[in-house]
Amino acid sequence: MKKYIDNIDREWAADHFADELWDAVDLIGSNSAEALKLLNILADKGSALSMVYIGDTHANGRGVERNIDLGIQWYQRSAESGSIEGAFRFSRHLWYKNKYEESIEVLKKIAKSGFSPAAYILGLTYFNGDNVEKNNIEAVKYWKLAEYNGHLLAKRSLSIYLRSGEEGIIGRVKGYIKLFAALPEFATFAANNPSSDRLLGWHEFSIKD
Repeated sequence: MKKYIDNIDREWAADHFADELWDAVDLIGSNSAEALKLLNILADKGSALSMVYIGDTHANGRGVERNIDLGIQWYQRSAESGSIEGAFRFSRHLWYKNKYEESIEVLKKIAKSGFSPAAYILGLTYFNGDNVEKNNIEAVKYWKLAEYNGHLLAKRSLSIYLRSGEEGIIGRVKGYIKLFAALPEFATFAANNPSSDRLLGWHEFSIKD
């Protein structure tokens, strides 16, 4: 059975300054000024994940005056330094600023790298025609990519689509099979790990610290 590891855990494991980063992140709630000082030092050393936390601190006003634009700049910098976490946040804020094409390009890049929430969101975007031309073929393509990388909401979306009859009787049967196969796993993750990448979309999104 394939073992799924959330991207944030991968990035923490890959960060050469993880111990120092943890100490800095732990200070965000109690001493944001000192936390940002330490995070900036780590960012200058090349820690892409530290840039994500700097961006999150500013964008969400965690112990500092909220500054979304500054947060976005840090998310972009982290994305350019290779952080999928930063790129995901960057794409979300681009979308909220009505920069839809730019946001979708970022999502496509990280979906291609295997980040299943990005592929799931792209599927929804094309299926609903949300600031793009509605395209069920593209929607199914991205949902299948997300499902392949373990995304349970994408599997549910595919099941709903197939059960709608869009792909005939055989499609309906496949949809019900997919539904019954997904239910136990979905219930387990929803109860035990609701913030997992496998259940993540933009509305469920929050940084894990």
